[in-house]
Amino acid sequence: MLAPVTPGQPFNYSQSGADWGGLCTAGRQQSPIDISTASAGVSSSPPIRIDYRPQINYAVNTVPYNEWVIIPVNNNSTLTAADGTVFYLHNIHFHQVGEHSLDGQLATLEAHYVHSTSSDATATGQRIAVLAILFYLSEDFAPDPFLNQIVPFVAGGPANVSTGRVLDFTSVTVPNGPADYVTYVGSLTQPPCTEGVTWYVTTKPRYASQAQIILLMSATAGVSGGARTNNRPIQPLYNRTITGIGLTYATGPTNTGSPAIPRPGP
Repeated sequence: MLAPVTPGQPFNYSQSGADWGGLCTAGRQQSPIDISTASAGVSSSPPIRIDYRPQINYAVNTVPYNEWVIIPVNNNSTLTAADGTVFYLHNIHFHQVGEHSLDGQLATLEAHYVHSTSSDATATGQRIAVLAILFYLSEDFAPDPFLNQIVPFVAGGPANVSTGRVLDFTSVTVPNGPADYVTYVGSLTQPPCTEGVTWYVTTKPRYASQAQIILLMSATAGVSGGARTNNRPIQPLYNRTITGIGLTYATGPTNTGSPAIPRPGP
């Protein structure tokens, strides 16, 4: 894949991506997609391995491609695929409303953890893998502990904020234990919509409070060309395969099975 992890040209969501052109229009492995849990296959291959270090320095900034982005300062957090390929975590960003849907249902918020096989995010010739975590509005408005670390910097902050703090990934990986995911081959969901991206989409929902959702929505509206959301519409699946897999955490228990994929709550 001859493309950097970070897209280079400014764009917005005022036309929901209809004006992006190029592969975004002509490609046949585009993301996001609707995931039919009933028809997803089950893989017998080993689960992927998440090794996100519990604490990592980070910066929060808005960039020309229209989200608030959490950019890790170092590259000591990794995702290892079933075939042993190691992907380095480069950035975390959010889409509101969610982009992937489960059985036709969109999440309230979707976090993308963007990785590549190079520790240099701008290198060419690298493979890209994205871990997508779906958040839904909590019925009791309980805040998500991971998002709690982020929203203070999103709310009304300057365009570039170097926090000088640590981002605790424990609240993402350890309390929830192992989870199941589906994987498929797709694309970046922003221009240039590069294809060949390996996606891992969680099927175990997380929940965010109303206040967290509102703050992230406000930040998105300020940088997405006036659009109220920054999610790309669902793209055709064509003849691609969606496969259910397990997951292991470097600091937690192992899930070696792939039970039926649960549907998110209301």
